[in-house]
Amino acid sequence: MRVKVRFYGSLYELLNTREVDLELPDGSSLRTLIEVINSKLNPNFSRTLLDERGGIRGSYVILLNGSAVRDDPLDKVKLNNGDVVAFLPTAVGGKRLKPCKSL
Repeated sequence: MRVKVRFYGSLYELLNTREVDLELPDGSSLRTLIEVINSKLNPNFSRTLLDERGGIRGSYVILLNGSAVRDDPLDKVKLNNGDVVAFLPTAVGGKRLKPCKSL
């Protein structure tokens, strides 16, 4: 099966690529995908993305087809052919703006 993988922010800088299509074995999980990214793109990817327990660090988000993967174990989140997975840092900093007035 093939999945499209997108990288944003510091993960884009780490991997030096914005998007890649990867071939994975049928029945692969997010954990499998991360291992493939480690082996094909950069062995430091999982060390950057995951904490010491193997969960997603609080400073990163994984989107699967536009929906955030939260507290599910990564080996339990199964992927399907044609899925789009995005890895991105959470938004931090910046100035808080007042809400817009409705017209």
